Order: sequence, then C-alpha cells, then structure tokens
Amino acid sequence: MAPAKHSLFKASRGTVFLLLFCLLSACFFQLICSKSSPLYPDNDWVDVQCFSTVGRAMLDGKILYRDIYEQKGPLVYFFHAAAAWISDENMLGVFILTVPLVALFLFINAQLLRLMGAKNGFCACAVVILAFFTHVLPCFAHGGSVEEISLWLISAALYIVVRTAKDERYFSKRSCFLLGLIAGITLFSKFTFTGLFLGLALWLAVWYIREKEYRKLASSIFWFFFGIACIALPIILYFAFAQALPDFFTAYFYNNLFLYRNMDQENGISSLRIPCILLLFAAACLLWRKFRVPRCGKLFFAVLCSITTLAIAVYWGHPFLYYDLIFLPYAVFVLVPLIRFVPDVPKRASGIALAGLLALSCYASSNTYLLHYQKQQLPAYRFAEHIRRAETPTLLNYGFLDGGFYRAAGVMPSNKYFCTLNIPLPQMLEEQQMILAEGRVDFVVTRNEQLDLPHYTCVDTTAFPFEDVNQTYYLYQRITPDE
Repeated sequence: MAPAKHSLFKASRGTVFLLLFCLLSACFFQLICSKSSPLYPDNDWVDVQCFSTVGRAMLDGKILYRDIYEQKGPLVYFFHAAAAWISDENMLGVFILTVPLVALFLFINAQLLRLMGAKNGFCACAVVILAFFTHVLPCFAHGGSVEEISLWLISAALYIVVRTAKDERYFSKRSCFLLGLIAGITLFSKFTFTGLFLGLALWLAVWYIREKEYRKLASSIFWFFFGIACIALPIILYFAFAQALPDFFTAYFYNNLFLYRNMDQENGISSLRIPCILLLFAAACLLWRKFRVPRCGKLFFAVLCSITTLAIAVYWGHPFLYYDLIFLPYAVFVLVPLIRFVPDVPKRASGIALAGLLALSCYASSNTYLLHYQKQQLPAYRFAEHIRRAETPTLLNYGFLDGGFYRAAGVMPSNKYFCTLNIPLPQMLEEQQMILAEGRVDFVVTRNEQLDLPHYTCVDTTAFPFEDVNQTYYLYQRITPDE
C-alpha cells in the first residue's frame, strides 16, 4: 500500500501546534529585532520608508509609477498600501502584515522537515533556530525588506519540489499551477527572485526530456504559466485602466534592467558566499539521506539548479548585503542530517530554546540600539514639528532616499519623484532641481548636504546615527516675500 501524501495544512494536533508555535516565534522575534515593531520609535530604514510613502500615496488616489515613482514591483506597494490602511501614522500595519508571512515561512520549513521524517518536537526547535538566525544575521537589515516578506514564497516552492520528489513520480497539474502562482507573486514583487524558477524549469525540462515525457512537459508548462497569468492579469488590467501601462513597464522592467544594474557598485561575486555555503550543506545533507528519500539525486539537482540561477539573478551587477536574506529558505537542508541522530526532542525544549534565543537576540540584533531613543529624537519627527506649523505644507526629500519625513509630518508627496532614488534617471534630477530653483515646495530636507538657494533658508539641523554612520540632516523652509 502506497504511503499517504504529505499535506502542508493537514488537520492534526501536531499541525496546529506547529502553526501556533511558528506564529508565536515570528511575533516575538519581530517584536525584538524588527524596527517595524511597535516597541521601536520608528523604522528609519530608507527603503521601507519609500515603500510606505508610495503606499500612502496610492491610498490618496495616486497611480503607481505614473503619479509617484519607485522601482520595486507593484505587489510590494499594494502590501504597503494595505499596511498604511491599517495604520497611516506608524509602522504598525507593516508589523501586523509581516508577522503572519514570517510565521508561514517558519511553518513551511517545519513541514518540510516533517516530510523528511522529523517529529514535532524536533521541528519546533528547528523553527526557533531558523527564526533566530533569520532575524539576527546582518542581511536582515532593519526589518521590512522585500526579501523578508518573500521568504515564504521561496520555501513554498522548495516544499513543492521536495514533496514531489518524495511522494510522486512527476509534477501534478496542481503543483505546477501553485508554482506558477508563486512565480507570479515573485515576478511582480522583485523579479530577480524568479531566477529560482529558471533553475527549476531547466531541471524539469532535462528530467522529462530524458524520460521522453513530452506531453507531461507540455502540460507542466501550461499549468505553470496559467498560474503566472492568474497573478499577472489583474495587475496588468489595473495599469491598463489607469492608462499607466507604459509607465509600469518602463519603471519596473526597463529601468531596473538597463539603468539600475549599470550603477557603479562593488562586484556581486563576493556576495555568493551565502548560497555557496548553503549549497555545500544541502549537497551533504541530501546525499547523507540518499537511501531514505526517494529520488534523492533528482532532488539534489533541483536544489543545485534553483540556487544557482537565483544567485545569478539576484547578485548580478548590483549587490547589497540584505540580498543574502532570500537564500535563508535553503538553510533548512542543513538540519536534515540531525533528524537521523536526534529523531525527536521534548516539546518543552522548544519553549526553553525560544526563551533563550529571544534573550540572546536582544544582544545579537543590530537594531536594538534604536530602542533607547524616543520618537521625538528621530530627525523625521523633530523636523515634523516645524513642518506641521505651516498650513497644508509641501515637502521634498532631496539628495537621498525617503527618510520618513513625509509620514512623520503627515504630508503627501506633491511631485512624482518624491525623493532621490539610487538610479540614474535624468528626469528625476531635472524635476527636483526645477522645484528647488523655482521654490515650488514649502520645505526641503537634505542629508549631509547643505544647500545655497535664493528661495530657502535653513531652519533646523540635527545629527543621528544610521547604519553605524552619524548622519547630519538639514531642514530648509521657503522664504516668504515679507521675510
């Protein structure tokens, strides 16, 4: 009699326990380590502030890419629009929406370990370890990255591949459709993440062609692209009805492919350390369990192809440290050999591990320094006191990415290029310089840059640490004719 197929959300006491434990772990680690947590005065990471400002502007009626410009995928801004709908004045909405996504990432990895033969106690301890390293590694950055909210997608794709290699001879239509849905979400969040699916597609094509299963290959391709289409069609229709399709394709695809990647940055090859290390562990783990996991060779080459193409897509030409976070789902394979030697542990051990690693994360996280500051000490909220005195003020964040000044002051951007993004767009610089030259906005904020303009005078300045560097911020106010 064939063994029953493993189900991700099969109703059982063990599944409920793991799901609740993952939610609890995600909530506690997010509270301590993410600057989006309500324990922090604010998340001062410029990337997250850009996402938040665009989300708020979309709720105010602006059309993404046409009326307000940023360079990530539309689903990122829909996420932040939902977060702003929950809470417009702080990052509480981001926290509320991120916790279940991180919990889902942990839960899928726990279920993957169960699929490989681990018991619930072992899986719970593995969840704590994975949650700890996810939140304290330098690639976690400040919290709120696209990588962080996309971890569950990569884990879900790996789970489907492992389950298929273990329980089924070929990919079912349902599995291909689900992989297509996941690929669609990644495509319209940060398209470099779809590199994973290029590797899986190559592996699947070689496998099916060698076995002359051309019909199954064609069926798999159809259902995969049908899944992508289910995500893509509503997004394309949104921009089509808004008459913003050209803006969408230019801003998200063309500019990211041909402008963003051509910026002068350090070579990305050095950043391959994380995927290379994880790949070596994955190879050792999968080969170790060769005789316990059916078709282990196929599974190994699936991991090899996916992590290789994902690394090429993510790191090619423009690496940042937080890019490494997207490879954390592969870390689950590091724990596989332990299943043989530690088949199970008491469930209470997971509670002890959670308490201990939470305490350790208070010291291991690079973000907890901000817990010692009050909100009014942050430059955005200090300057907001000046800005709010004006009637219906307008603002430009000039020379650097959004520092949170729009949200702190309760101001909506009045121009398309609301801050200076790290992409060489001539029209962005031209628009901002024209605004300054003509004095179109009431206030201008700069960082480490003093302006000498006839229409503005500096009314406040403050210094504040950001990423271990003391930054100096300047607030300029437009000079009225009677001054």
